[in-house]
Amino acid sequence: MKVAVLGATGKFGQRLAASCLARGHKVTAAARQPERIKVPATGIANGQWRAVRFDGDDPDSIDAVLADQDAVVSAAGNIADGQAFVELFDRIVSAAERTLGQGRRIWMVAGAAVLDIPYASRIVLDLPFVPKRYRPHRANWQRLERSMLDWAMICPGSMAADDELPAARELSVTLDTLPFSLGPWARIAPPIVLSMMMKANAGRLELPYSVVADIVADHLTAGDRFGRRRVGAGWSTPSGNASLPSAPR
Repeated sequence: MKVAVLGATGKFGQRLAASCLARGHKVTAAARQPERIKVPATGIANGQWRAVRFDGDDPDSIDAVLADQDAVVSAAGNIADGQAFVELFDRIVSAAERTLGQGRRIWMVAGAAVLDIPYASRIVLDLPFVPKRYRPHRANWQRLERSMLDWAMICPGSMAADDELPAARELSVTLDTLPFSLGPWARIAPPIVLSMMMKANAGRLELPYSVVADIVADHLTAGDRFGRRRVGAGWSTPSGNASLPSAPR
């Protein structure tokens, strides 16, 4: 497949591009400063890799990168930019609507804050003490919901390099919900209790860039189970001595 990776100079964007390349795809790595893109050694041969300039403020620039691609993966922008991030997200989705034909996938990035809490009929973002800086993720998800694209939204927690995190455990990948359950009683638990439980289990959402990138790179084909879904990822078991509170008796 021909795959465009937007934001390919960031730590996650670099790993996304490398994961796509490792699967034999032809990668167009796009960034505002393409000279800063780190080209994997395997990408130099056989014309499987090219680096191009991508100006997220210019719709024509976005269209040019997305044109004639079989799939698009965007790691462009930063949640810390607030409304500017929402506007960039919208420009990328709008460009995909103009340029991607039917049967082509676009992956966008959000965060675990827009995932449903099993049994609780609410998303993480609605809990007390969740930082306001994550609110743009809701607007971005709603933008995708209004689109007719075959989109998927990867929603990890915090990410870091492999050597910066504890040893890997059993991975859980879910559709629309957190990758672990807080228990059936979550449907009646006060929001503040749910918030405390989420904080206690935040480590289960800490993933290496490589793990999240591989999930995306393994599902670039439109029409699969990830189509038009939020995708959660995390460890199915806690680390160390952390554990979920027992249901009340």
